[in-house]
Amino acid sequence: MTARSYLKGRRFEYRVVQDLRRRGLLAFRLPASRPFDVIAVDRKGQAYVIECKWHRRDFSEEERQALLLLRQRFKVRALLAYNEEGRIRYEVVR
Repeated sequence: MTARSYLKGRRFEYRVVQDLRRRGLLAFRLPASRPFDVIAVDRKGQAYVIECKWHRRDFSEEERQALLLLRQRFKVRALLAYNEEGRIRYEVVR
């Protein structure tokens, strides 16, 4: 990964955090993005683990399986956040 692509990804993660906060969630970016990029909690106490990708196609099967494992073990909701024509899109990971 080049420094430029790292910075682009990090900026996108911060955009996701800001978007979630505007939607009323408590959200934080995790350092080193392991095992996911962002964690958020809504007002009802539901936790979300979010993997952020600039392109939807960059979301690997290994990353999907890791999120599904977290979902199963900790009863969190797993989301993929990605860029689509300059807008943040969210997709439930199944």
